[in-house]
Amino acid sequence: MPGQSYSHKAGGLISRETGEKLVQVLSKQVDAKFNNELLVRVLETLQQSHGIGFVGADQFGTYVNLDLQGPLGTVLEAISDVCGVRFDVREYGVLVTSRTDRTAGSLIELWKAQRREGRNE
Repeated sequence: MPGQSYSHKAGGLISRETGEKLVQVLSKQVDAKFNNELLVRVLETLQQSHGIGFVGADQFGTYVNLDLQGPLGTVLEAISDVCGVRFDVREYGVLVTSRTDRTAGSLIELWKAQRREGRNE
């Protein structure tokens, strides 16, 4: 239904449209090859190619070394693990943070929950 909230177990509450868009984008296959690139540059590249707005990545001076093929959600999960960051879902985009914010849900958890429920088709 238009205007209906979209809640997921990670604790986030976003519009259904935003949630469904994110799940579709995170399910797309990507070829991620980053060799000693700043996290902010990596996320700018992903933002330009996939339309997800990342906010706050410039606070991290972390470098990314990654050569991975698979769904964008898997690539972001690997970046999260390697760089020690969390991607929180917000209505305006994705907040890159090192803290757990209980008012927002994890982007990766949203994607995984919807995959389990078969909503990314």
